[in-house]
Parts: sequence; C-alpha cells; structure tokens
Amino acid sequence: MRTRGVDAEILGEFPSGILATTMVVYSDCVERESVSGGRVRRVVVPLREVLGVRIEAVRGSPLVHLVIEHGTDGSGLMIELMERPKAERAKSLLDELAARAASRT
Repeated sequence: MRTRGVDAEILGEFPSGILATTMVVYSDCVERESVSGGRVRRVVVPLREVLGVRIEAVRGSPLVHLVIEHGTDGSGLMIELMERPKAERAKSLLDELAARAASRT
C-alpha cells in the first residue's frame, strides 16, 4: 500500500474466514476490505486515528468482535467478526503499534 508516496509495510493480515472481509494492518494504517454484491469496499483508518482496540464476546458463539475505535472525536468504529486467536493477535499488534507511536511523541 502506498500512503502519501511512502511505502507502508504489511504487518498482519486477518481474513475473516466467515464473512467476505479481510483486515490488513500496515505500518501506518488499518484497512478493512469487504466484498458484497460483486463490489469491493475498502475502509482505511490511519494508525494515528486509532483510539482503542477491544475484544467483545458474541453471545452463543465461539467468535468474537474485534472493535477498533477511531476518529479524532472517537465517533468511528470498525468491527470485525473473527476467531478469538486471530482477534487476540490483531489486538496485540495494534496495541504494540500504538505504544510505539506514543513513545515517539
């Protein structure tokens, strides 16, 4: 992925396996790609706008929601349905990137 002319490195890719969605964590952003009705939709959130990441249980299911809060006012949510191990790896990676970014400022 190229963001503002800079090459961003892919750090993690998390395909849903349930839905036609994939979440990709780059060195500078998180991208959610979904396919519905033959159309591809991409949502890109710069890492600097990620405010928090949490895992929420889905009642009656072994799956969980990975919830990424974003936006300058916290009004944005990116919600991914996935298996718990994938969600834990994604959360760990995003927490690590946030800690790195905070230490640089």
